[in-house]
Amino acid sequence: MEARCSACRTQSLVAVVVKADGLREVITDLSDTELDKFKDMGVLTADDVLDMHNFLKEFSGDFSQFFNRE
Repeated sequence: MEARCSACRTQSLVAVVVKADGLREVITDLSDTELDKFKDMGVLTADDVLDMHNFLKEFSGDFSQFFNRE
């Protein structure tokens, strides 16, 4: 189906699968370990996005230091 943002008019195509039993299949490229790690995290909010925007606007370092942390 087609979806269009009412604010910016960006158009997207969305595939929807409806199952009679009501269970949804999760389609992801995350491993089982990654899914377990992130399953209890809260939803991403507009403030989270704004915080990241502000961080990146001022950031002039090396991203490898962030991605190599466990």
